[in-house]
Amino acid sequence: MILIYMEQLKHLSNSIAHRDLLVATLMCHTTKETRSFENSVEGIECLKAWLREQGCEHVAMESSGMYWVSLYSALEVYGFRAVLANAYKVKNTPGRITDARSSEWLAQLLRSGLVKSSYVPERRIRDLRELTRLRVRFVQTRAAFKNRCHKVLRRVNVRLGSKLSDIFGKAGIEILEGS
Repeated sequence: MILIYMEQLKHLSNSIAHRDLLVATLMCHTTKETRSFENSVEGIECLKAWLREQGCEHVAMESSGMYWVSLYSALEVYGFRAVLANAYKVKNTPGRITDARSSEWLAQLLRSGLVKSSYVPERRIRDLRELTRLRVRFVQTRAAFKNRCHKVLRRVNVRLGSKLSDIFGKAGIEILEGS
């Protein structure tokens, strides 16, 4: 879910982020407007343009799954002050089951000051974390591959591990390649 609060114009907007759809609600004191956008690069660009036209400065969204990440990053880069709300803490009351109603509810919570921002590290730290996690996955994949190779060699009764300290070292690779 994404909620956009417009400080200067006293507008509130909330957008619900799903796999395929973004639903944004813009609220003034007397009016409200709801629009749907495709959850794609083009849709996010259209949402950002619409928010800029309306004078929006603050954005708040519900952290649901992984769908908030790309939108959060895009809005942050575009200059919006984004707030990520804990989905459990801003859960709707029973009966509010549509995206539009949910976005209005979140807008009302924000207007009342009841939306607490979750911790989102700065962009540089998020990028570093992503690279670190990717490296961990690569190391785990490499280790799993080496373990499978050891298992296949043991299955065919090739016991290189008892003769070499590292069968994937220079000498081990030469033996495996048959050089």
